[in-house]
Amino acid sequence: MSIRVLTWMRLTDGRPQLWAVTGEGKLVSTWQMKGTEANPKWVGWVPFPNPPGTIRTLMGVPLLDGRPQLFALTTEQGVFTVRKANTNPDAAWTGWEKFDVP
Repeated sequence: MSIRVLTWMRLTDGRPQLWAVTGEGKLVSTWQMKGTEANPKWVGWVPFPNPPGTIRTLMGVPLLDGRPQLFALTTEQGVFTVRKANTNPDAAWTGWEKFDVP
């Protein structure tokens, strides 16, 4: 798998989650499993829903309550965002929403 964009965030329990845009333009993700060992295993790369258009850049930021939020700039010059629905690290993700830009 070739990767052209990569970003990461911490889940609310501190585990890292990575997102990658493949050479084919598909968004995929992996996260560290829960564990007490020094180097916990990672979940295999899984598909993550793409926003409309082709992702040009991707960035993760934490919300004030610790939930991860992603922003994607697409080829249509649109900015889209998605976030965890609540603070549970295993919570579902919201759907992509258009983000207002100046």
